[in-house]
Amino acid sequence: MEPMTYGQMVADHIAELRREAQRENAARRARHSPVPGWRLYSGQVLVSAGEWLQGCCEAAAARERQAQLRLLG
Repeated sequence: MEPMTYGQMVADHIAELRREAQRENAARRARHSPVPGWRLYSGQVLVSAGEWLQGCCEAAAARERQAQLRLLG
């Protein structure tokens, strides 16, 4: 194995620092959601409003009178 030049040592050190930073960033992202809390909450509100509206539409459709067709023969 050949001895490393100063430039190679610096390049290896920088590469190691980058790998360490990537590991730390990955661990931090795993702990904290990248989506802000207000966006999560607003999404939940929109979903619950949509479910409520769907329930109202289904209830209104259930109350509608169904047309009956009778054939006399």
